[in-house]
Amino acid sequence: MSCDFEVGEFHLQTDSVEELQNVNEENDQLSENEKKSGSVIGKYRVCEERLTDYIPCFDNEEGTLTRNLSSSERHCPVKGLDCLVPNPKGYKIPVLWPNSRDQVWSRDEERLLKGADNYLNHISQMVPEIAFGHRTRVALDIDCGVASFGAYLMQRNVTTLSIAQKNVNENQIQFALERGVPAMVAVFSTHRMLYPSQAFDFIHCSRCRINWTRDDGILLLEANRMLRAGGYFLWVAEPV
Repeated sequence: MSCDFEVGEFHLQTDSVEELQNVNEENDQLSENEKKSGSVIGKYRVCEERLTDYIPCFDNEEGTLTRNLSSSERHCPVKGLDCLVPNPKGYKIPVLWPNSRDQVWSRDEERLLKGADNYLNHISQMVPEIAFGHRTRVALDIDCGVASFGAYLMQRNVTTLSIAQKNVNENQIQFALERGVPAMVAVFSTHRMLYPSQAFDFIHCSRCRINWTRDDGILLLEANRMLRAGGYFLWVAEPV
């Protein structure tokens, strides 16, 4: 390897210099014309109230849920919004962590979420090997609601990602994020999830609106792909 190098000759093309000068002159003329015309940049208007819970590429105005939830997947429109999404009615500054684990503002009312800690104790009694915070360190909570389950898992040293589909009534993911819990909009449907294989020690699904047995259990195969070897998949369904 040598530090010596030769500097070759540099030939400046006159055509490129003239083109650059022409572009600069055109820009100067445009700026002068804008000043003379007195053009003013306008403000964005406020969107309609029905777009309060709008999420780009996930908003489903029709609110129709097919059997495989394909209508709730990510579909970006050709044209985006040209307005500002308004705050929900009764919106307040979010409760700060750690109080946000137990409290969340909703329509001028403070809801106290209880029972998640006892639920986790019950799981630990049923399956002692799950060992939250030791053997189980990373979890996925499907159809999380306002993510109270994930918030209490954080207390047990378990990093939990809470996911839910775009709700046609209220945006529960917004509540989860304001509580300081990792959360995102995601749907188990026709596309593979964005998460890598063997990413989670524990996958939780309590009363989630997912038909796990459809298409010969293809969604269960997707859950198995994301679950680490020896991990746990907990599906809590309502009694029939």
